[in-house]
Amino acid sequence: MRRFLILFLLPITLCSLCSCEKQKPYTGIYRLDTERAEQDIAILYHLFGSSLRDYGAALTLGEDGRFSYYLGLTGGEGSCTVDGNTLTASVKSYAEGNRETLTLYIITESDAFYLLYPYHDGVNAVNIWWKKQS
Repeated sequence: MRRFLILFLLPITLCSLCSCEKQKPYTGIYRLDTERAEQDIAILYHLFGSSLRDYGAALTLGEDGRFSYYLGLTGGEGSCTVDGNTLTASVKSYAEGNRETLTLYIITESDAFYLLYPYHDGVNAVNIWWKKQS
């Protein structure tokens, strides 16, 4: 059986995940992508306060579907599912214990993996980019 390598000429491609086996490359630890966040850093500090600078931000996507994140003092843990390039996480917040649903988009660029979280609180809106750590 022959295998072919298909190269995409687009700089950013959306990935398609159909099974746990395909999900494995995207699992791991993600950090806030400070290069992409640079233009929105003032909004992020406004939304998440100085705790973002003091505590940082990280997101973990486990091979078994476990999901956790923190953004300053905001965060939570739970589970996630993947449908195409959309990751949906059901998360119990650390602070209030409320359940929330987060929708993130899985994006590949060159050899790097990203999660894009379009955040909005009813007043402010910002795209939060997470970059997978190597």
